[in-house]
Amino acid sequence: MSAAPGRPLPLVTDENEFFWTSGADDTLRLQECKACDALIHPPAPVCRYCRSRDMGVRAVSGKATLAGFTVNHRFSLPGLPAPYVVAQVAIGLLRQHLRFGDQVHGIVTKGGDAVNVVPKEATGRFMVRSRSIDDLAVLRPRIERCFEAGALATGTDLDVRDISPRYSHLVSDVGLLAAWRDNAEQLGRRYGADDGDRPPPTFSTDMANVSLAVPSIHPLIGIDAHGAVNHQPEFADACVGPSAEQAIVDGAIAMAWTAIDAATDPELRDRLLAG
Repeated sequence: MSAAPGRPLPLVTDENEFFWTSGADDTLRLQECKACDALIHPPAPVCRYCRSRDMGVRAVSGKATLAGFTVNHRFSLPGLPAPYVVAQVAIGLLRQHLRFGDQVHGIVTKGGDAVNVVPKEATGRFMVRSRSIDDLAVLRPRIERCFEAGALATGTDLDVRDISPRYSHLVSDVGLLAAWRDNAEQLGRRYGADDGDRPPPTFSTDMANVSLAVPSIHPLIGIDAHGAVNHQPEFADACVGPSAEQAIVDGAIAMAWTAIDAATDPELRDRLLAG
């Protein structure tokens, strides 16, 4: 792999080497999950959709649809002469350096008012996630520096604002979680994925912040979503119907039984009261 003059090379690791070197034979390759057939990029040890670790490599056509872009032609940076794309591409490149569990999602909410005119103002929303609140404190400044670089290169001002609380990582109480699982399985629910050494799914909840102060659990319960995953319209549709209604009933009963266990099991109750 060789870089154009002034262009830095990507960081090549054992995990992503197949991607950066596959173009040598004019074939683009992406990581695939063999369990659910999803394409994963950048490469990761675990499928973000089904949490499987059965990963492989798939040759793809290389054809795609360009959604949009902006190119800076005016200002250069040391080691990165113009023209180049700033901000979102910077984050895309940074992803090659992110640790497992770090996630960055973003959208442009306003990119201008007319075509072929440099906008007076551009706005976007970005979500930054990490495995713990301490890891988040390391990741967030790196993301902000991507935008600072774009603002510096284009001679603009940058204003970063928080639009939500900072959610921490969740600390589950082992005793309460064991009681929940036993109660939920009595209702026919199964949690085999918990025995497969799979990482827990990522989600944001203020219950996680509460869990750092008092013993807590945030159990999940499944519905028949016909293959859809959360944040998809099909999943929202699946949340209305018999399967979803049964999940509400089972979840309420299992939680009530777990509360009874916490109050009546002497060892569990004493430990919880002791903090």
